[in-house]
This record gives sequence, C-alpha cells and structure tokens, in this order.
Amino acid sequence: MNRNLKLAEKSFPNSVKVTGSYYIRKLAKGWSLYHTEYLNGEKKDTRVEKISYQEHGFDSNWSLAQARVRNNQLNKEKSVHKAKARESAKQLVKIEFLDDVFFPKNLVEEFLERLANENEGTDDYLKKMYIHFSKIRRMMLNLQVLPKDYN
Repeated sequence: MNRNLKLAEKSFPNSVKVTGSYYIRKLAKGWSLYHTEYLNGEKKDTRVEKISYQEHGFDSNWSLAQARVRNNQLNKEKSVHKAKARESAKQLVKIEFLDDVFFPKNLVEEFLERLANENEGTDDYLKKMYIHFSKIRRMMLNLQVLPKDYN
C-alpha cells in the first residue's frame, strides 16, 4: 500500500474504506449503502452492513434523498482527505530529498560519531548537542539555503 493511503487511513474509522467510493442503491423497501472499488482491474461492489451505517454517518431510518445527500458528503470528505494525504506525502518526499541534499547521510553519521567520540561533557550535554543539530537541520530545510549562500 502506498504512503498516501496509509496517511489517509489513519483518520477514518476502521469500517470506512479509503479507496473506492460509496453509492446508494434503491431497494423495494428503502435503500442500501454499497462500496465499490477496483481490485486488479476488476470492479468489486460490497454491501455495507446496516450495523456499520452509523460509523459512516448514516441512519437506516432516513429517506432515500437524505441517504444520497450523506453519500455525496462522505465521498467528498474522502476525496478531500485523500488529496490532503497526497499533498502531505509529496511534502514529505520533498523534505527527505532536501535533507539528503543538505545533509548527506554519510556526512551526518560521521559528524554524529565525532560529536559522540569527542564529547568531554556529560550525556546530557551530548543530548543537548544532538538537539541543537536537529534544530539546525530543520531551520536549513525550512530556509532551503546552502551554507555557501549564507551571505
């Protein structure tokens, strides 16, 4: 599963599916909520149990029109949520890329090792130095300025 979906799934209840969409099917007596998604190129429709309606924000006593309105809201919420998750994932990839550009892993490891080996203070002092370095990294990532461009 890709990172976008993992981020999106974290804030929906377990029974609300992040992928696919929901739709209302009119029945002889009332209506029913279904979920549709494509798995390996094949369409799969699944009926949502009435017990789960409340978790999805539905009431089984609603009219067909009320259920359709809520269905539209649910699908829009999912779309907005997935878009935010995609944007967050893009931002995370950008930050990871910039971190690799500004702070190559081998140089960071070497620096942290030297910091630990040359520490003449206490463990608390070393921890403080790690925190300072972490803050400097975050500031440089936010500013997106290389050390040679500081002037």
